Amino acid sequence: MRLLKTSLLAVVALPLLIQAGVQDSAKLRFNVASDQKVTMNIVTDTKTTLTGMMEEESVTKSTITTVYSFGKKTEDGWMPYSTENTSVKYESDSDAMGGMGDPEGSLKTVKTSGEVSDRGATRNLKVEGIDEMMAMFSEMDPSSKAGIFGATYPEEAIKVGSAWEHPVKMQGMVTGEIPFKYEVVAFEDLDGKKTAKIKVYSSGKLQIDLSSMGAGAGDITANFSGFMWVDLANGVASKTDMTVGQVMEIPGMITVTSKGTVKTTAKVN
Repeated sequence: MRLLKTSLLAVVALPLLIQAGVQDSAKLRFNVASDQKVTMNIVTDTKTTLTGMMEEESVTKSTITTVYSFGKKTEDGWMPYSTENTSVKYESDSDAMGGMGDPEGSLKTVKTSGEVSDRGATRNLKVEGIDEMMAMFSEMDPSSKAGIFGATYPEEAIKVGSAWEHPVKMQGMVTGEIPFKYEVVAFEDLDGKKTAKIKVYSSGKLQIDLSSMGAGAGDITANFSGFMWVDLANGVASKTDMTVGQVMEIPGMITVTSKGTVKTTAKVN
């Protein structure tokens, strides 16, 4: 009798769950039209410690608005895109950064371009309007190569508990490979949009060669963790909340330890 009651309850509850729009699976696909734009607001807060030939502790904060524009898809299905920073606010109490050019000015003029697949993967990435120092910091960020919004989506449909990994191979001044791992933890409504809440985590060691800048070679230990909320309708990361950490060590010269947060919100126009 108890089993019969349980079965009847399940039958009665099923239509109610369907009406409530319970999400149990979805395919993540980047699906923004060529005449649309994505406006992303990026807020960072980082504490950096220098030891060795230079000793300093500093805090850097930035708020940047980045606009993504898109073109028509290529024959093999990749979509050209470009970015520009329409608003930049950069604050740092670092004496060392004062001698390293104009970070806020560089951020205002930097433009990127590339192509994105329907799974969010990127290729043919280019950066323009950036000075040598900011270019070095850009190369040290593997998340920019993990996908257009920091992730490449899996081929198959996802559900709560789905997990996948995307290795990022670094080339140039920074070399090595670091894995980005993803796990779906929930489907949630966010500002009226149905999203997949995804846990993101990564940890690994890379090599850096600063011989072209008169320094030596060393290692970078990097780690990222946090969450991203991906809009199921268009594959845009509507929100991210990440903690990032990095230790760059050039033996006999300097060790740079940084830890901070990166928070973003995005909307499709």
